[in-house]
Amino acid sequence: MKKIVSLIVLTLALGGIFSLTLYTLMHKEIKKEVTSKVSKKIELVNSNINNNGLIDIYNIYLNNEKHKLKFDYSINIEDNKDIGVLTGYIDGEKIFLEDVIDNLEYQNIEELFKDDIVKNYVNIDMDSLEIIKDKEDYLLIKVGSYLGNIKEKYYLINSKGKLLINGIVIRDDSVKYLSKDKEELNIFYDSLEQIRVKREGKYFYILEESKQEESNLIDINEYKGYIKNGKFIKELVQTYSNIRKIENASNN
Repeated sequence: MKKIVSLIVLTLALGGIFSLTLYTLMHKEIKKEVTSKVSKKIELVNSNINNNGLIDIYNIYLNNEKHKLKFDYSINIEDNKDIGVLTGYIDGEKIFLEDVIDNLEYQNIEELFKDDIVKNYVNIDMDSLEIIKDKEDYLLIKVGSYLGNIKEKYYLINSKGKLLINGIVIRDDSVKYLSKDKEELNIFYDSLEQIRVKREGKYFYILEESKQEESNLIDINEYKGYIKNGKFIKELVQTYSNIRKIENASNN
């Protein structure tokens, strides 16, 4: 009789262990599924277009916290000329305002955003957004414009919406840089488009111009940039001197 009681107790104990193990495994899988749903760091959640403008809204996860990123394209009438304006917001706070297109020849915004130049250079999409990880997460935004010429900039913000890079120029087709003797330069990261910023891992390499005193020539400084202790640091690498800057280059 004692053996039967012991066998029953053992069976119940094993059954309890099995049930507890099964419950743990099942809930562990559920937890994994929930985690995977928020592991997507950037997601477009809404896009609304009408005759007056376009608004794209993204969810951005920085440091595992969700933020609302909004891009608002609208038309601004200035000196009897239509200007396409882009305003960027994070959690309702404005982070930048850029004129992105002019000389509009379209009847409405919807037609405008079907234009190849606008689709490829002006319209922000998933490829324009990147999360950079250091000790914390930072959001890198590439903003393009076409005001007669293609221009692209970088903005870098932290999870509190503070700008660490405020519109640094990647490319500007409205200007061209030549040597003092008007020869082509090979100092750029892409000589054809004279690209001024490149990324290598966590480092930015940046070319920025500076005016020479009492001269029509300029210098171009090359910097190595990186994030340190929540700030963007730039270190001078080298300087290229005696450079001609040709404005309105596409008209020359």
